[in-house]
Amino acid sequence: MKIMKAIIFVVITLFMASKGISQIDSSDYKNPKVAVTLAALCPGAGQIYNEKWLKAALIMGIDGYWIYEAIHFDKLHQEDPSNGYYKDSRNKYIWYSFGGYIYGVVDALVDAHLSLFPQSDIVFYGDKENYNLLLTIRF
Repeated sequence: MKIMKAIIFVVITLFMASKGISQIDSSDYKNPKVAVTLAALCPGAGQIYNEKWLKAALIMGIDGYWIYEAIHFDKLHQEDPSNGYYKDSRNKYIWYSFGGYIYGVVDALVDAHLSLFPQSDIVFYGDKENYNLLLTIRF
C-alpha cells in the first residue's frame, strides 16, 4: 500500500512539473546583457527594459535626488571651503549615488535572468474583521 502511494505521488508530481515546464512563454525572455548595458548607461533604464516600472521610477528618482544633493553640497563647499560639513555631505551623497547606481545595474541583471521564472500573485482581500490570503502560482 505504501509503495502504491509513493508511485502515485511520483507520477502526480512529474505530471505537474511537466505541465509547468511546457507552458513557459519564451517571448517574455529579457536579455541580461541588454539590461545591464541600459542600466549602466542610465539609472533605471534596465528596469524599464525589464518592464519593472515602479523600480525604474524609484531608482531614477532616488539616484537623481542623491546626485542633486551632491552637486548642491559641492557648490556650498566651493563657496566656503573651510566648512567641513559641506565636503562630508557632498562625499556622502556621491557614495549614495554610486551605491544606487551599482544596485540598479545588479537589479536589472537579476530581473533579466529571472524573466522566465514563473511569477506568483499574492492577493489580500476581505472586510475589516476577516482577512483572506490568496496565493496564485501560474504554470
